[in-house]
Amino acid sequence: MPPSEESLIIKNISLSDYEDDGSCHAFFLGENLKVFGGIPKEIVDIKIITRFDEYLVCVVDKVLKPSNDRIKPKCKYYLSCTGCQFQHIKYEKQPIIVSDLPHIQIHRKTQFKSFVSLPLWVGKRLLGVLNFGHSEKGKY
Repeated sequence: MPPSEESLIIKNISLSDYEDDGSCHAFFLGENLKVFGGIPKEIVDIKIITRFDEYLVCVVDKVLKPSNDRIKPKCKYYLSCTGCQFQHIKYEKQPIIVSDLPHIQIHRKTQFKSFVSLPLWVGKRLLGVLNFGHSEKGKY
């Protein structure tokens, strides 16, 4: 019996731009891939997590050609809990990346009155992917 698709490793994948969920977009044999844990322009090996109708969800298994912005994530649960998917990127670059994500850009460039977007800053704390060391949800 062949292995399930979810256990497969795909080698030498070139990552392109960020998607609105923080993943990087990539292609493999005509398949759209959402790759978590990558940075655009990196070359990586990826592990397939699951399939949806329009894409495969994957995580970086091994970085072959790293970005200059890559750092080692501090949290041992990185990519397994999905609470802070940008820990592999230098902290000073994270606000730039988040502010360029499509859902933030839609809010800035349109006149949508009903579009709700949480602020990135709340007092001295950061929300979402930018909260390492400031999280009250979990301890590392």
